[in-house]
Amino acid sequence: MLDVIIEKCKECKDFGSGLKDLFNFLARYFKDGHIAHALIDAGAVLAGICIHPFAQFLLRECLNHGHVGLKGVTYYENDEWKVMDSSGQVLAKKTSPLHKSDTFVILDEPRCRGVDMKLREDAHAFITIGKEMRKDKFMQAAGRMRQLEQRQSLFIIGEQNIFSEVSRKMHASNNTFKDRITVKVETKDVLNWIMKNTANAMIDGISQWAENGLFFSSEAEAKDALLQDHNDLLALYGSPVEQKTLTEIAKKCRNYHLKRTGSYLEAMADEIVDRVNELGDGYTRISSSGADEECERELQREMEEEEEEEVELPSMSSHNEVDWKYETVFECSTAIDACPQCMTLSSALSQIFSVSCISAINWSGNVYGTKNFFHTIKSSGSTIDIDNFLRIPNYFIHFSAGDILLLSDREAQVFLSFKEKFLQSSRVSFCNVEAELCHSSNQKTDQRLEAFLRVGSRMGNLIDSKQIFSLKLFNGESTYSDIESAKLKDMLRDAAKQMDTSGNVNVTDFSGRPESLLIARGKYVDYEKSVLEKLTSEIACEFELLNLSS
Repeated sequence: MLDVIIEKCKECKDFGSGLKDLFNFLARYFKDGHIAHALIDAGAVLAGICIHPFAQFLLRECLNHGHVGLKGVTYYENDEWKVMDSSGQVLAKKTSPLHKSDTFVILDEPRCRGVDMKLREDAHAFITIGKEMRKDKFMQAAGRMRQLEQRQSLFIIGEQNIFSEVSRKMHASNNTFKDRITVKVETKDVLNWIMKNTANAMIDGISQWAENGLFFSSEAEAKDALLQDHNDLLALYGSPVEQKTLTEIAKKCRNYHLKRTGSYLEAMADEIVDRVNELGDGYTRISSSGADEECERELQREMEEEEEEEVELPSMSSHNEVDWKYETVFECSTAIDACPQCMTLSSALSQIFSVSCISAINWSGNVYGTKNFFHTIKSSGSTIDIDNFLRIPNYFIHFSAGDILLLSDREAQVFLSFKEKFLQSSRVSFCNVEAELCHSSNQKTDQRLEAFLRVGSRMGNLIDSKQIFSLKLFNGESTYSDIESAKLKDMLRDAAKQMDTSGNVNVTDFSGRPESLLIARGKYVDYEKSVLEKLTSEIACEFELLNLSS
């Protein structure tokens, strides 16, 4: 089957990033005189969106050209196959007068396996690829083309980051990074990448299979199924972290279990080790004796982070801080009255941050910062330089009107000397963003000054939720509770209203590209599969569906 795919795949190409780029790619493809009869979404590019407006888009922008000759779209929604004709009318497939061979067929990711949708003999289909795609999933999707060995053909498409990964891994031997990214990805490259992903998954599977089998072979009695609970740090993390062959890991596991329960079914355990030696010859895994599965994953991640390329930042001159009339804060109820030269967080980011659309996020209008807080280095004229030297929000003054004024460390040291004035003032208090309450309830005398709070739920009695989310996001945080995520989503959603959709648009542009703050803070490793990534994807999908329906 692999040789058939190599022969019948006409081209491999990335369509960009996100649904908007996919829609633009399809529209251009049909407009340029080409034709396709199906989209097989093995890479789950359409996951999370409603297929109905996508079908409307295909009719309006792709199938309306005279050379296409397709009269509708067949798709699966609400537990049944539906057909949308050229007028937009939707009927159940079994009652529609249109034959499926006269329509464009959409096979979303769940329908890429087990669905027998007979396509026309000369059908040309797009097939998408996704992250860590394996052979079984891809082959099942390609198998929807029942006559691929004859006149049917494929066109492999995927997001830009997927094709970059394929190119990077398949052409890693090229001398320079520039050479690697300019190499065109061929069908063989995609299939080799899929096979490598499959092999890597099988390595983990062999190790897990051996562990389960050896555990079973050591159970002479019911009590043998109980493992001693090691919850001390020495037992979990005290052993050295090493790259070991699968055979070595299996032998170590065998000896552990047989020593634990005796020699029950020792022959079976030996057979399991022999089988691992046969199937896993030449493969290695990260291993640490005593570490459970969760610890193993943590160790794997630590090693991956150690292997990441370290970026050496250029030497920069620090900004000379300018003193201002600090004591005026005790006479004012708002930040702007106390420090006329202060800036709101949104205004400052629009001036100093390299990603301009970050200011389109609906930041709290009550979060201010002094010029000394925002200006950390003498800029060379490039905002990219300042991105790498953003100050961490540690200290702020809270005003009775609700404003907070972020301070530099030097300014905070100055205000610490005004302890008695803070204790006597009814207008302002001095706070620390990171620390928790450090005094018990019977020490109320110093609590207003030294009840240092951190951003989170306990801050609700001091500053409002929008200020909390603004500080957390500015500090590069990506994890939020369910209640927090709903409110944060409202902040991010406003960015879509101000964005320009005429050019190339990324998924996170609809949310003001908040991940750029994580990159600046060196926390981008936490972004993948985080709450913040989920919110940006949801907002992009909602915006696309809104545009399609209109």
